[in-house]
Amino acid sequence: QDHPRNAERGHGALIERTQFLTRETQRLVHGHALLGCSRAYPMRALAILLFACCAACGRTDERPHVLVLVADSLAAAHVASHGCARPTTPAFDAFAKASVRFSNAGAAAAWPLPSVASLFTSQPQEVHGARDDELQLRSDLPTLAEQLRDAGWETRAIVQTPVLGRRTGVDRGFESYEVLDFSLASFDRALALARAAFDGASAPRFVYVHVAPPRMPYQPPAPFRGRFSDDSAALAHVDGSIESARAVHRARLSPDHPDVVRLRALYAAPIAFVDARLGELLSALRAQVAGRPLLVVRTSDHGEAFMEHGEQGHNSSVYEE
Repeated sequence: QDHPRNAERGHGALIERTQFLTRETQRLVHGHALLGCSRAYPMRALAILLFACCAACGRTDERPHVLVLVADSLAAAHVASHGCARPTTPAFDAFAKASVRFSNAGAAAAWPLPSVASLFTSQPQEVHGARDDELQLRSDLPTLAEQLRDAGWETRAIVQTPVLGRRTGVDRGFESYEVLDFSLASFDRALALARAAFDGASAPRFVYVHVAPPRMPYQPPAPFRGRFSDDSAALAHVDGSIESARAVHRARLSPDHPDVVRLRALYAAPIAFVDARLGELLSALRAQVAGRPLLVVRTSDHGEAFMEHGEQGHNSSVYEE
């Protein structure tokens, strides 16, 4: 607010509004997290913060690029900087150390559609309406993409889950919205498209990238597969496939049963895989968009259960952990 350019232009009213927006941003995000929005409103806070930045600088060409990275089914408890004993996320941990890391939040739902709809509207599923595959996001609710598009950001989305297809309404506000399947080949394509989304950008861009790993199956490519698991032949039937996870669920095993312990260890491998690849993406993007600030938000749509409440995987229920 004390920049001499503001004083020269007589931006007293603008400075006052910026101070209000900054206070409002602090109020919204204080003590909350960018890991969900059932108790916080991170994307509303992000929008306010971006508009505050614009007001503070007084120049539209200083508006940052914005990248929202969502890793599907990534539970905070399996991230090293959130307390996991395994070294699953060295790239994320380095990123978090140099960033603002929030630690108090919860997903709005246990599967992608209602959770992402909440992420971009700051509304619970009972309000936004996208609660199952047959329902759509309410058309009268503004989304973050719409707000940023109207404020001059170019908007792009690369979504590696058909659950978030255009029929859901989550694409509203995105000028480009690419939906991919869950395959590893599509994961590679998603990362390539994420880099291409910032090519030739003369205006600021808002890019939402949603990647499938570490969701089931827990079978990343070498050298990540099996990185944290025991290769005992007695546990070979638990191989990280969707069927082996379902077998654990059907058997109603306890969280400390060897099969569940192995499955949890197998889940750690795709976390390490996606962490490494997203770290590479961010390093490349920082060099690629060096002429404009880049604001990065890293989060997940929900976590993954390992029989803590009699459930394996996700979709069924959300618990306070």
